[in-house]
Amino acid sequence: MMLLLLLLLLMLLLQQQQQLLLLLLLLLLLLLLSREAAATTTTSITTTATTTTSTTTTTTTTTTTTTTTTTTTTTTTNTTTTTTTSTSTTATATSASAFATAGDAAEAATTTTKQLLLLLLLLLLLLLLLLLLLLQLLLLLLLLLLLLLLLLLLLLLLLLLLLLLLLLLLLLLLLLLLLLLLLLLLLYYSYCIFSTVRKRVYFRK
Repeated sequence: MMLLLLLLLLMLLLQQQQQLLLLLLLLLLLLLLSREAAATTTTSITTTATTTTSTTTTTTTTTTTTTTTTTTTTTTTNTTTTTTTSTSTTATATSASAFATAGDAAEAATTTTKQLLLLLLLLLLLLLLLLLLLLQLLLLLLLLLLLLLLLLLLLLLLLLLLLLLLLLLLLLLLLLLLLLLLLLLLLYYSYCIFSTVRKRVYFRK
């Protein structure tokens, strides 16, 4: 029983150490998730800023083309050249914005996958912690049962000792009674002897 108690105590200590390690891992994963969340917010802000700048540049190019068309009313060749330059600038702006959006989408996909992996790891660690807590509860219940058994055994031993003491007391009482009986018998025989001796002396007289 004592060996079982010692083994259970050792298992509880080992499980407490494992729980501390798992808690440290959970804290590290939470820090990583917070960093990833901060990184995603900054990338989203930068992507919105780049899209706004690209739209402003396209609007300015369109305004310049309109002004050139309004001002050059005399010759047709000049208007055609300005319209081609404006269309080329808008095409380059749209291609740059498309490349930027594609890069931002790839970065967002990688960050989301990282966040999902970290969340899965967190869930696994939480499950492990729950399992360790359940094992600790079972070990504590076993310890309580063993302690109750030990207490019952001690109570039984105490009862046996009390019974032995009672038996010893009874034996002592019996011995005392026997001694009293012997004393009474001795007194009776002594009285009988004394009476017979006295009667003989009286009759001789």
